[in-house]
Amino acid sequence: ASLPAVLAFVDELRNTVGDVEMIGRAALGSGVLRIDADTRVQRNVVERLRSRSDVFRHVVVLRAEPQLKPHLDVWGPLGDAGSLGASVKHALDPHGILNAGRGPV
Repeated sequence: ASLPAVLAFVDELRNTVGDVEMIGRAALGSGVLRIDADTRVQRNVVERLRSRSDVFRHVVVLRAEPQLKPHLDVWGPLGDAGSLGASVKHALDPHGILNAGRGPV
């Protein structure tokens, strides 16, 4: 339902940032956005995506330059999914040995 808003946002990025590529699955409501710009611009774009929670429900950074990673949370805010994920992880891995210290929960 939000595809027109997503495409408008990507067009806006192309006009301001430059080299932007999007691959998505409209039926699933998921996609990948590649932003070829300096780290300051990339951080700004991630923050803009996350500020538009009405259009982009969850924004995760899959790959980033080492200079960018310390300046943002690659998983982003989890909302209600964080406590649910932590509960499921604890139920399946009560000793916390699987994937220890990696991932959002």
